[in-house]
Amino acid sequence: MHNGSNPLISVCIINYNQGRFFADALNSYLSQTYSPLELIVIDDCSTDNSVEIINNLLKEKNVKANFIVNPVNWGVCKNMNLAISLSKGKYFSVVASDDYFGPQRYERLINASKKSDENYKLFYSNCNMVDVAGNILESDFIQYFRPGLKSRSGIVFQELLKGNFIPAIALLIKKDVFDSIGLFDESLRLEDYDMWLRIAKKFKFEYVQDDEVYYRQLDNSLMRTLQKGSLYFQEHFNVLYKHIGNLDKNNSKQIVKQLYNLYKANLKRTKSPNLKLTGKLFIAIFKSL
Repeated sequence: MHNGSNPLISVCIINYNQGRFFADALNSYLSQTYSPLELIVIDDCSTDNSVEIINNLLKEKNVKANFIVNPVNWGVCKNMNLAISLSKGKYFSVVASDDYFGPQRYERLINASKKSDENYKLFYSNCNMVDVAGNILESDFIQYFRPGLKSRSGIVFQELLKGNFIPAIALLIKKDVFDSIGLFDESLRLEDYDMWLRIAKKFKFEYVQDDEVYYRQLDNSLMRTLQKGSLYFQEHFNVLYKHIGNLDKNNSKQIVKQLYNLYKANLKRTKSPNLKLTGKLFIAIFKSL
């Protein structure tokens, strides 16, 4: 899909110690039927030979890219904000270096965007969850994390309050939304969920069918690391707590119930109360009254 009037999409591939998978992400980018595309690659101070691998692949395939090597490890959130600030496109997409996707990914998402009105700012699909070798573990990310989800398009804020179902690997964002709601919150570790909530509170989402997006599950990934301990419950709690002051009474009461359930789950895992979460829970209850 090449048309001189097509809007530019800025694609950012973020890598940390996953150089062995970078070829999959890069080949996915190069295979796209849509153009024009802009590529930004950020290596977050890898301790393996990722930088060498990435440099060699970019040269070997003669790829034009803005390749940034961080002198220190910044983390995903700060790198996404950096990429947004450097990007020139009307649309923005972020990809982890160990993920990959089919050749029509951006064409499908852009086509959906062209058919929607200006209130639609985020376009996303489902994805397959795969292991290190690319074997499918789960073929339906959304069903896995949010069984029984009622609405995938339009106004999805209420559904997102119940839990995240948007795979970051599988979306395209109109970049002007960041002018309206700001960049990713670098104080959070589930910054993507926070961002989807912030966008959904003001704008609409569009679900796009695509069965060729692959989200690789690695034992050392951030999400796996969070889920192994109690941090996931704490970080999920912190995202929802951030939003309780901006909700009406009905939504506030719904969030308090979720905060209480997360508090209990964290307590069950740690065997001792977290004083910060305890204080926040009481504040949340007070705000919902």
